[in-house]
Amino acid sequence: MQDRSIFVSLANMASRSGSTNRWTVVAAIGVTCGVLGLLSAAFHERSQPISSSTSTHPIPSKVGPIGTAFDVHGVRVTLERIIDPATAALSYTFPRAGMRYVALVLDLANTSGTTSTDSPYNLVSVVGGESTVLVPDVTRVAECPQNFQPGIFTLGPFDDQRGCITVQVPLGNQPVAVRYASPDPLGHSVQWNLGRG
Repeated sequence: MQDRSIFVSLANMASRSGSTNRWTVVAAIGVTCGVLGLLSAAFHERSQPISSSTSTHPIPSKVGPIGTAFDVHGVRVTLERIIDPATAALSYTFPRAGMRYVALVLDLANTSGTTSTDSPYNLVSVVGGESTVLVPDVTRVAECPQNFQPGIFTLGPFDDQRGCITVQVPLGNQPVAVRYASPDPLGHSVQWNLGRG
């Protein structure tokens, strides 16, 4: 309603002005619309959660405990362990209020004869209590200096790489599973059950 009153006031100014001033007022209306649009978009972005979302990962076709190695689109993926809670590597970095850092230690091994490049941040998700789904945070943690930074891994033929993915998890919420999706839309997703929840 407040936005509408601004437009009405500007329109009235235009109707009372001469032709020269009328174009000035019309330009002002255009600028006002643009500013209001940007403010609306910024508010909408700030209102969205950063580390929780509805996962687009498919229901996993293979499930196993921590330590299980799964072959996903030419890469053998192993969830080696969970660091819960984890501490940010930089002393001035903290999780959001009511959250904690949890790190996932992953080993990725290229089982093909070609180079594989992808972003684990787009492929990993964590299932928390009450079926909440949490997506990765780019924070580097002290307990795992080998992070996948800047979020992309490149594996040469038969290469192996180990690193951490960090997730912000609400305090009191216990992760129950970790999922890794295939970069191929027709591929399968895998899941490690954490044995808690």
